[in-house]
Order: sequence, then C-alpha cells, then structure tokens
Amino acid sequence: MTREHVTPERAAELLAKNTANRPINKSHVQAIARAIMEGRWIPSDVPILVDTGGRLIDGQHRLAAVIRAAKAIEVVVLEGVDPRLREVLDTGKPRSALDVTRLMGTRASNDEVAAYRYFRVMELSQQTGTWPSAERLGLDKQQTARLVAESIDDIREAVQRARRVEGRAVVRPARLAGGFLLLLRRLDNRTRAQDEFIDGFVTGTELDAGAPVLALRSAWMEANAAGHGRSGRTVAWRAAVMVYAWNAHVQRRSLRQVKWANVSAFPKIDLFADGGAR
Repeated sequence: MTREHVTPERAAELLAKNTANRPINKSHVQAIARAIMEGRWIPSDVPILVDTGGRLIDGQHRLAAVIRAAKAIEVVVLEGVDPRLREVLDTGKPRSALDVTRLMGTRASNDEVAAYRYFRVMELSQQTGTWPSAERLGLDKQQTARLVAESIDDIREAVQRARRVEGRAVVRPARLAGGFLLLLRRLDNRTRAQDEFIDGFVTGTELDAGAPVLALRSAWMEANAAGHGRSGRTVAWRAAVMVYAWNAHVQRRSLRQVKWANVSAFPKIDLFADGGAR
C-alpha cells in the first residue's frame, strides 16, 4: 500500500484496467472534479484498489475526476487485493446530503435539505430558461451541507410556511413550495405578496373566481388524481405552473387555468414589475 501523487496520466493508466466495474456516474465524477479544482478535496486513507490480476476494482470515480479536473491528488493505491473483494464493495447504504448536513453539525430535516436543492434548481432555471438536471446543478453533498448550514433559518421559515399545506389534499408541497418561497425571499424583500400567495395556496378560502392561486390549487389536485408524472405532471411542471400563477398574482390578473408544456421554456418570475402587491 502506497500513497501516490496521482496525476491525470497515472489516473488514465489505472482506469485502463477498469474492465469489470459498474458504469461511471458522470454527475458524481463532476462533483469530485469540482471539489478538486476548487481546492475542497480532502485526502483520505480510502484506497484505490487493484486486484491480483491487475484489474481496478474500486476508485474509478476519483480517477475519472482527476482526469476531468486535470489536476493531481494524493491518494492511497493498494495493489494485489483479492478479486473477491469486488463482491462486497459498496453494499452499504451511502450517506445522503441530509446525513452529511447533520454530521457537520446542522440540525436539519429532509424537507429543509430538499427545499434548498429545489431553490437552487429554480434559481438556475431563471438563468437558463430550462429545468436543470442534478448534474448541471453541480452541488456535491458537502457543498449542499455547507450552504444549508449558512441559510438554515431562512430555509426553515420557508418550509414551515409551506408545510401548512400538508393534509389539505394538494400535495406534499413543503419541499417544492418551500424552495420557491425561499427564492422569492432572496429575489425581493417585500413579503406581503409572497405571504398572500402562499396563504391562499394553504387555505384555498376567500379566493375569488379567477384567483391565480385557486387555479394553481386546482391544477395540482388534478395532477394528484392523475398520478405523479402522468400527462407531463412532473416536478418541473408543478414548479412552472407555480411561477405562472405567481406572475398573475402580482400582476393582479385573473387566471382560471394554468398550463405548461415540458417542451416550453421555463417561465421567468415576475417581481412586481406592474406595481402589484408589496
């Protein structure tokens, strides 16, 4: 067992022996590469494993990340291990972003961590006009944990407000609606229109015919009845129609139906451009 300065060239040499491993997860490689490039990679004693036949049996993602980052790392390389070790590697449950957040000392719920990720996804959608994949989000578990810790009070307030929708036959919205509210809070500090919108979504009462929030509630409930993912009623769809309803709300426009096709550009959030509620 030796600790090596593994260069991209050495990584490519070891990966050439990667003949019987599981498929490489590109988003995992990207997350490790980003950590290496940003100086956040922490060397550990978890080794790169090569069996007695010269085949790589563990460490492919770290090696691929070294090549992607074009930067060397210090890592232990253990050669000559029993080939049967492959059968028991990675059979344990991996740590989630929530696990890492708690290990770093932040008391957070699964809803709060998920809401933060939805906030980041919707924030990126405003820049790109599309609903981004997890790979494009570019956040590894350690980054997510640190960012959640920095914003936990704001995240918790948004999730608690959204969580009041629970049990009202809409959907479990604390994560998506909480992430959306967190984004609104970050974009503009005038909260009355935001609270009006979420409160109307929570209660569904005292809403006039044509109220955008009423149209949003109806759309989500129809999607629930159809089943998740059917007829394009994905998480991206729920987020998009929420933005459409929000825009109509702040513009004080009547809206009886919300629509969005997954092939359409993701809608931009309107921030009181027409002098609506503050």
